Amino acid sequence: MKRNQFSILNHFFFFSLLFISSYSIAQFDGYCLERRTAEVEGVLLSVSGNSIILDSCNTRSLKVGSFGRLSQEWKRDGILFDVTWSKWILLADVKVVKRSGQRVELEVIRIRNEDISQYNLYPVLDERFALGEKIQLITYAQKKCDLTVEYWEDGTTVQKSGCKCRGMKIGTWKEYYKSGAVKAIYWHYNDEVIEGRTITFYESGDTLSIGGYESREKQGPWREFYPSGVLKFEGNYVRGKVALAYADYHENGVLKSEGVYDTHEEKEGLWKTYHDNGNIESEIFYSHNETRGVYRTYYANGDTAISGNYVWHGSRIGVWRYYYLTGALKTEVNYYSKGTHTPERKVYYENGNLQEVSYIDEEDGDTTRRYTVYYLNGNVKRTAEFSGGEKFGEEIIYFENGQIKTTGENAWNKKSGTWLTYDENGNLLSEIGYASGHYYLHCIWYYPNGQLLKDVYYYDQGTPKNDYIEYYSNGEVKIDGTYGYGELSGKKVGTWKFFYSNGKKKEMHKYKDGKEINKWFSWDENGKKTVHTN
Repeated sequence: MKRNQFSILNHFFFFSLLFISSYSIAQFDGYCLERRTAEVEGVLLSVSGNSIILDSCNTRSLKVGSFGRLSQEWKRDGILFDVTWSKWILLADVKVVKRSGQRVELEVIRIRNEDISQYNLYPVLDERFALGEKIQLITYAQKKCDLTVEYWEDGTTVQKSGCKCRGMKIGTWKEYYKSGAVKAIYWHYNDEVIEGRTITFYESGDTLSIGGYESREKQGPWREFYPSGVLKFEGNYVRGKVALAYADYHENGVLKSEGVYDTHEEKEGLWKTYHDNGNIESEIFYSHNETRGVYRTYYANGDTAISGNYVWHGSRIGVWRYYYLTGALKTEVNYYSKGTHTPERKVYYENGNLQEVSYIDEEDGDTTRRYTVYYLNGNVKRTAEFSGGEKFGEEIIYFENGQIKTTGENAWNKKSGTWLTYDENGNLLSEIGYASGHYYLHCIWYYPNGQLLKDVYYYDQGTPKNDYIEYYSNGEVKIDGTYGYGELSGKKVGTWKFFYSNGKKKEMHKYKDGKEINKWFSWDENGKKTVHTN
């Protein structure tokens, strides 16, 4: 036979443990409950709307019209669960409406500190609380509370309002915006300790959030809304952390994401996210907040964007594929485990031609083979080698026609040794020496016709030294000068001469201690001399 069952709410968090002391301070919409007037035990006979009937009670000490608290023996999985400080779980704040023999009829005023009349939260049947189980009712003497108002800094605009009992904030309190609009409604259990349901509002008056607190921390079901009234978030909290089923929504009302948190606010199991058109955006499995197992993401049109798998500690395994919006394969990475995870990575153009191939160590970025990039026409664009995530070893860059453009060696991500550059016809344009990425030793540049352009020596920090000669493409000298050394390293010294392409003098400058002297000379193409002063 199926059991008749009930609960005050269909969300479990509103039934938390509360110690019912021999002297309690509570609040019933303008009244403070102080000393106990009666304590009876009975069994739950029936629930109808916000009316509860208890049976098998000693009702002689109960007074009709008195207020009290209704609790039930705390059970877990149907077995009585006792703790050192209490074995009762608070159900509701009630008012004694009628008594007859061993029966007493109660009106539910607040469910775990929830105002029935204000939020329309009526009792519903639920498997956790069965008819016929033991119930405890404690009633209290009451008196009116002290209405308290707190103001904004202007001294006239109300910021907060509510009741105080014996100097402590108790019961329902309201907060206001400076405009006077209600900002929040919440329930004080004991002065600054917020308990039970809290509701917040936008300044427009629309609901922002609804949820509950227990011992200053969010507890149980919470909902948040967009200003339009559309549900934004729906989830559960345990001791201030998101737990159990979670869902949030796009502003158009379409589900945005859904999944489950454990009690440590860690994602568990399958989580799904959705585009605002309702199509699935991702499917990801979690274990203790780490991705594990299938990983899938999708474009808004429903086509696959990424597919792959994770193993322990968020490490990828097997083949991972990334796709263009057109559905064409964009990237393919093959991960395999040998102590570390080393993938082979291939990238494709949207037309299907290979764009890039690399072998990169997942843990530290090392590559064990060449990294190659291709042009759209299939010709190689660049090859390079890496170590520790940095370029190390030979690198070659190509023109689209297949001719080598640049070739040389890298060390720790910087150019090293001699680098050669060419034009698209294969003509040598330069032979440059490098050390730690700087010009070093003998560096030579050429014109495409093979004629020497300039020939320069450098210190290891890219500083020029000794003679500097630069030529025109016809072989005539263009510049002839000298760089100093020591304290004058990299600075011009002596006489610097500049020439026209026909070999005639153009300018002459003189330097001393790295600075140009005030007087210098120039010649026009006809040989006319001009004296200049700086």
